[in-house]
Amino acid sequence: MQNRGIPPVEGPERRAFVERAKVDFMDYAMLGDAKAELKDGILTLTIDLRGDKG
Repeated sequence: MQNRGIPPVEGPERRAFVERAKVDFMDYAMLGDAKAELKDGILTLTIDLRGDKG
């Protein structure tokens, strides 16, 4: 895991920091929405990537 530290005040480094934070949030949000199943000691996470919840 990468330690981000303090974000830069301005410039391209700040934009890169903000974009990385958005991607990290999406990753954790997907895991939070996953359906979990534990069977015989194996954890399986299912994530619906179709986009429609219907």
